Amino acid sequence: MSNAVLALSAAGRISSEDAGNIFQSVLAAFNLSGEQAVSVSNKIAQSSRIGSQEISNVAAILQKSGSAFASAGVDLNMALGVIEGVGDKYLGKSEELGTALNSTLSN
Repeated sequence: MSNAVLALSAAGRISSEDAGNIFQSVLAAFNLSGEQAVSVSNKIAQSSRIGSQEISNVAAILQKSGSAFASAGVDLNMALGVIEGVGDKYLGKSEELGTALNSTLSN
């Protein structure tokens, strides 16, 4: 998992501590194992390249709404698609989008 943390840290220009926290919350929310960390890192980076949200924003949104996505039966791939699908409406407002998705999925 340490390689994935370092890769996400470098790609997202975030601290390795923040990257580690992201992985802990995302892996826990979606019930994924540590062996899947590289795949998770790649998916987050890929969604950021395709969509409008920066890696750090995608990660913050996942931290806020990941458990709600998982509880609603939405897997990580679909969650990333939703985040990027509506992300352009929330540029610079990752906390707001994370909260909105969490509220929407929890109801």
